Amino acid sequence: RIVLTFDEAVKAGTGTITLSNGGTDVRVISAADTTQVTISGSTVDINPSADLAPGTAYHLLVSGSAFTDLAGNPYVGWSDPAQLNFSTASAAVPTVLVAGDLLFIGANASAPDAFAFMLLRDINAGTSILFSDRDALNATNESAFQWVADVAYPVGTIVTILPDQSSGNAPVANRGNTLGKGGGLGKSDETVFAFQGSIANLSNTSAGDLSPVRYLAAINLGVASPLDATLHTALDAAGAFVSLAGDNALFTGSLATTDLLALRARIANTANWSVNDSATGFAITNNTLFP
Repeated sequence: RIVLTFDEAVKAGTGTITLSNGGTDVRVISAADTTQVTISGSTVDINPSADLAPGTAYHLLVSGSAFTDLAGNPYVGWSDPAQLNFSTASAAVPTVLVAGDLLFIGANASAPDAFAFMLLRDINAGTSILFSDRDALNATNESAFQWVADVAYPVGTIVTILPDQSSGNAPVANRGNTLGKGGGLGKSDETVFAFQGSIANLSNTSAGDLSPVRYLAAINLGVASPLDATLHTALDAAGAFVSLAGDNALFTGSLATTDLLALRARIANTANWSVNDSATGFAITNNTLFP
């Protein structure tokens, strides 16, 4: 977004705003285009409909008839590319995660189906984390989908995902974006795990389409769950696997991140969790288990 501040209230005129990288990316925006230009008193907020390219120099031009004061007197504008110019940040490299870089801190196998995880390290925008609730990696009757960080997120960020969406739609997340088909969590003996790698077909997952490169974390609801032994091997040593004897579980201890080792220990301690077998899971407020 680019904000222009005038010394008096203004309104849209008949001219244009041009945003250009001096090459192939040239955006000519009508000052009267309310989908990209918002005027409030003396402030003009320019929000291009498409994101700018990363790592690119841009300049802004304003035609002489683009804005007027409330009496209709036009702003003079400018045509010199040096008047207002800037460069966008370079594209962030997605973060490579390892076991324990995130931990699950809640899950509902009863409606409303949901699970929540907390980041224990900073991640860059574009970082992808894959999720599945398959109790065995070769199962075919469970969901698998992708979550992608829309911005950089710091340590301590909590993300809640609501996987049970109608018509096979992508899960809903309170932060970030999701791709693929969700699915309801089954009551009792349910496992949700996170990994980095790939899913061969996000639109219709089937046996053999999960290709984990690194397992990151898992939560098990119900002591008898047939959790794949591979996950135990990959996650136990990192303290990234938690098992609770109930259909619904929510971490109720301190979420302070000042001491990450202490936080890990609190999450691993099942005494710091609220667990139940209720037909109704823990409440969701504004799409999150942790409002």
